[in-house]
Order: sequence, then structure tokens, then C-alpha cells
Amino acid sequence: MVRRIITSNEGVVGIVTAFLIVGLIVIVFSVVQTVYVPQWMKENEADHMEVVADQFSQIKFAIDTHCQFGNDSKPITTSINLGNKEMPILSSSRSYGSIEILPEQFIISISGVSFPTLTTALNTLKYSSSNAYFLDQEYIFEAGAIILSQYQGDTMVIKPSFSVDNHRTDDFKFNISIDLVNIITIEDENYISGYGIYPIKTQYESVIEFAKYRISNLTIQSEFPDSWERFLNNSFKQAGLKYSNDLYDIHNETFYFEKNGDQIKVIFGGRGSDVRVNVNVRITSISAQISQGWIN
Repeated sequence: MVRRIITSNEGVVGIVTAFLIVGLIVIVFSVVQTVYVPQWMKENEADHMEVVADQFSQIKFAIDTHCQFGNDSKPITTSINLGNKEMPILSSSRSYGSIEILPEQFIISISGVSFPTLTTALNTLKYSSSNAYFLDQEYIFEAGAIILSQYQGDTMVIKPSFSVDNHRTDDFKFNISIDLVNIITIEDENYISGYGIYPIKTQYESVIEFAKYRISNLTIQSEFPDSWERFLNNSFKQAGLKYSNDLYDIHNETFYFEKNGDQIKVIFGGRGSDVRVNVNVRITSISAQISQGWIN
């Protein structure tokens, strides 16, 4: 019996085709995973940061409502989206966030000609992102202002209630009105982290007001002194005051800054000038709860 071996390329072609298809699928998946997924997730996290910015504006509006109506205001519930889930099919990382109430992060001191230095410390509300692809950011509600902070620096995105009434009379003076907000909370209700949407409940608690006359300087201590310096500088200049760091400038309408670490001091007038600056301060305490359930 003679056996004949017949060669055929059909099986080889099928195997090669299968390998090529699998390789193509792997290449496409790898490109999507390494190029498009990070881009999609970065855009998703950037959109989430915009959502957080809008939600902090809503928190600001709720607190301003409490400050305006006082005891007549009712508890208001807003929300904060701490982070987003990962994509359900492709491999990606989940973004997280945290929000907390930090004690005595903002300190304001007022010194005058005829009264001792008055110092008040306020609590702040701070959101911190933990993104996997997009730049991490922090949003801080501080003394009535909203500050955006990231590694390049910080900026005040919403200003506090602050006004300068400039009276140019023979007896030159100008009046500063400051409305500050102190965020208070109860124990174990001042921090939460994770992802998803969580409620924030705020309620009016109390208010104190005082007026001081012929102040000589105003000092703010904050983690964000640059933002406060820019804000105060613009506010005073818009009121017609003149920036001058000449200590021998005897004009009452001048001011200048001294910075020391996280402190920014505004000094009114020059050396030997008769300071005629009045300040009216209003501090509203708002209780906030940043976890599930309402506790009185």
C-alpha cells in the first residue's frame, strides 16, 4: 500500500487569519484603553469639577438666604457630588472627594486708636477632590467667600459681602462694612468622603454685630492670603483710596499691605497720620451638617 501525503494551505491560512484578527482586536483595545479612556475620564472629571463649582454656588446662595432672613429662614438642603464612578466596561479609576468643616481656619483682627485689638476666628467649609486624571482642585467657603485652590495657586471666584463707603469731607474718613459667616457643626457631622451625591443641610443660628471707629489696621490670617490681598486691594482702589507703601505718606486716604506667611495686614494711612477709618462687622453663624440624617 502506497500512502500519499497531500499538502494543503487551507488550515494554515485559517490559523493565521485568526491570529491576525485577535491581534487587531488587542491593538484596538489597547489604543482605546491607553489613549481614549484617559481622555474620556479626564473630560468626565473636568465636568465633575464644574458641577462642584455650581453646587458651591448653591451652598453660597443658601447661606446668603439664611443671613438675609435670619430667624425667619428655614433649614435648606443642598447637595454635593463628591466623585464619579469608573466606566462600567473599560478599565478606569474612580474619582473620590471629601468635604469637611475645618475649625478656625480664617482669623480676622482689627486694631484701632482707642480700643484693644479685636480678634475673631471662623470655621470654613472645604471640598477636596481626588481625581485620577484631571487636576485636583479644592473649593473653600471661607468667611462668605468661595475660593478655588489648585497647585498653581488660588483665586476668589465669589466675593464676600464687603463694601467701602468713601466720604470725602473736610474730616476725611471712610467706612468699611464686612459681613462674615462662621460655619458651625456638631461632633461627628463635620466630615464625609467617598463618591456620589450627599446632602448638606444648613440653618441659621445667630448673629453678632459691632462697630469700631478710627481703626489703624486690619489683619486677615488665611490659607489663601494672596486671594484676600487681591480682593482687598481691588475693593479699596475702587472706593477711591490710594495704595502707597511709603510710611511717611501723611495722607489719610492711603493704605498698604504687610505680608507675613499666611497673614495679610492692611495698614491705613502713613506714619503720623490721623487715621479716620471706621468698620462695621456682622458675623452670622450658620450650622451645617454634611452627612445623612438631620440632628438637632
